[in-house]
Amino acid sequence: MNPSDPPSRLADLFEAAVRQRRLMDGWIDDQKLTEEGGRVWYAVDADVVALFTKPTEIAVGRIDREGYAVVFPGDEADEENKEATIALGHALARHIFSMSREVPLLALPPTRTELRRIYTAVVQEAEEEKYNAQKDLDDLLNIQAALGRIVDQQQCRQWLERNVPAISRLLFGLGTTGQLLRLSHLFREKRLANMSQLVSTPGLPVSLANALRGPVASADVIEFSKVKEKWLHGLVDQYCERTKTKPKDMPQRVLNNFINDAELLAWIQWINHHLAETRQRMVLVTGSVNLFHLTRGTDPHGIFSGTGRSFADLYLRHPKAFLAEPSVLFPSPDAGRQGDGDAPVPKKKRFFDWLETLLSYSKGYREESSRTQLERNAQEALTTQPDLLRDFEKDWAAYRFSVLPTHQISDPALNGNQGVRLPIDTRLFDLFKASQAIDQLRDGIRSLVNNQLELNWNACFNIATLAGYGLLSQKGKDEEIPTRNPPPIYFSSLPEASRFITGLPFFKRLIQAREERQPLDSGDFEKALARLRGEDPSGYTFSLGFAQLYAMEGDWIVSNIQAKRAFHIAENSSQELISGREAAYMRAVARRHSAKGMEDLLRVRNHLATARERLERDLRRANPTTTTDLRFQAEELAVSVTAHLFRMFCGHSIPSELEVPPSLVETESLLESLINAMKEKTYASENNLVKLQVEQHLLVNLLMVALLRHRHDPESIHGSDYLPWYQKLNQNIDASGSIIRTTFFVSVIRSTVRWLVGEDRKDRKEAMGELNRLLTDMAIDDRTRSIFPYDKARYRYLRDLVNGKPDR
Repeated sequence: MNPSDPPSRLADLFEAAVRQRRLMDGWIDDQKLTEEGGRVWYAVDADVVALFTKPTEIAVGRIDREGYAVVFPGDEADEENKEATIALGHALARHIFSMSREVPLLALPPTRTELRRIYTAVVQEAEEEKYNAQKDLDDLLNIQAALGRIVDQQQCRQWLERNVPAISRLLFGLGTTGQLLRLSHLFREKRLANMSQLVSTPGLPVSLANALRGPVASADVIEFSKVKEKWLHGLVDQYCERTKTKPKDMPQRVLNNFINDAELLAWIQWINHHLAETRQRMVLVTGSVNLFHLTRGTDPHGIFSGTGRSFADLYLRHPKAFLAEPSVLFPSPDAGRQGDGDAPVPKKKRFFDWLETLLSYSKGYREESSRTQLERNAQEALTTQPDLLRDFEKDWAAYRFSVLPTHQISDPALNGNQGVRLPIDTRLFDLFKASQAIDQLRDGIRSLVNNQLELNWNACFNIATLAGYGLLSQKGKDEEIPTRNPPPIYFSSLPEASRFITGLPFFKRLIQAREERQPLDSGDFEKALARLRGEDPSGYTFSLGFAQLYAMEGDWIVSNIQAKRAFHIAENSSQELISGREAAYMRAVARRHSAKGMEDLLRVRNHLATARERLERDLRRANPTTTTDLRFQAEELAVSVTAHLFRMFCGHSIPSELEVPPSLVETESLLESLINAMKEKTYASENNLVKLQVEQHLLVNLLMVALLRHRHDPESIHGSDYLPWYQKLNQNIDASGSIIRTTFFVSVIRSTVRWLVGEDRKDRKEAMGELNRLLTDMAIDDRTRSIFPYDKARYRYLRDLVNGKPDR
């Protein structure tokens, strides 16, 4: 049968209607449980957050997956239909995140990790969008626009999309700035919570709180791991059967995704097992085809025997299941009326009646009909109802296009809570009509763009509030080893800022205590913030504080963005005490820690040059700073060590403009000189805590260089030569106390050097055991531990060195 023939098209609609109706079975079941006095709780997968933040990508389909808001064939037939599909996806996501307003939706551990990755990527891409929008503004000078020919808003939008696409995406909320604003909205409104946050929600049933605490007893931990492993095997087997590949040939990215999915399913199973006798249910809202295929067709754990229900039926909900909700397809007050003078039809009943009427022609939706049978049913239906296909397509178009006015992505309610504003289309159109020349148009659009870019900064700023930080931060226990420490920031003339930065490790624990409702007095953090804002209303030191917090979490990209905001504030500040020196230094360190190659290291040097220039300015002011360029010199040498690591473990060539000492021996000599120079009077005014941090930084780099030299010239490396430096590092760590926490990287270098300088076999054996406990394969593969591109190779080299394995 020809695919374009009416019977074939109607058979396609029957197939889609069967799928849609099955998706809504779970929603009906949830409504029934609620009406009978039960309670449904919701967890969301990261893809549903993505549907909310970037519906232009997730709502519509692509080659490797179906769009999350594509219901029937033809939903993406042209641009007009595609726009309606995007609006429908946005409507679904908005409804999902508006459910149960008194209780946030749950972000399970794998989802929280993915959210953090999404946030980091969006913040980074928003910076690129900002650059492209500024470039578009410059390009406007060369555009000869016939402004008089633009007669309506749609033409205005099309002109922008054609001539200045980056500006168009920015202004209409279609780019990453819009994504950042919407993500900020979810965090600001506290629509998401991790398990510890949800447990602390007032009035939460004790049974749910206990389930959310997860396995504690050893037997439960083992059982949870087994359940997760079973789900993982199911996902892998399913993938291998579909792709005709072997597990060992699976791409690592696919396996990582399956590990996250298996943990999600294990958590949903664990929670619901502990809610089984309580008339409560935790469902996962997800669009993952893999999860539905695995959990609908099989019962790998035998926990639903005799129920006639699959895991998917009970505990998974696709976003399209919520099309049954009145607020999605019926956003306007009068949408439930059939016509003038008719009595209102219950909205829920209207949609169900409409869909079930169609399904009645497909001979029942619960049976799995063959394609031949569906086409036969379609032919019979068209014989008795020749207008069925036309009427259906007309009704569905009416339903979808009714969503457009209310649920377009540029909805001003999400633009930073600025209040009611004219739609940006109207403002742009008015601007086009009022402009008599290209320069007037350019200036007007520049003003709109600058306002949107400020919203971008504010979204980034707002998202780094306690709500966003508490959700995204790595929550580990206080005694766990941090990956890296943030750099030493110094404010000699801003005492509140100095106290705030010094107290960040303690404040981090306070933030976590607040999120988890622990007994620590988190009010101290709010008081410290109030004092900080009182001393510096510009937000400069506040932004640097959050740059430090994200650095403590190992999120150096976001740390760099926050430092960039601080520098932006300094550039526009009239306060003499705010020069941007610390922001430039923070950017240098953050850029190095997120470096992918030598080009990034050149940027580090540029930021350090800016920091030095601002330091010179601060030394000349009326109340000069008491800091020095000690930290900047130490960071310069860290750049040199990093360049050599890129060369040795990644095969990169060191460019001459980077001005790196050509050999490790020369680098080591410079590090020794700077450590010795710290004893001189020149550095007497440096804050003692800063000196301790810088000294530790230099000592660790010095010892790292020695271990690198051992790779190619072991005969020249004598452990006794480095014993004084090792002892000095231990003294530094002891003197730093709990203020400067010993990081994973410092612990690795310390243990390796302990092996190098060990005086007897016992000492070296203990050092070997120490290092092997630190550098397990899992720890090395952990992305929070191995943050540089060469870290995995570096850590394996150190482990092999200590264990006497040949150089690889």
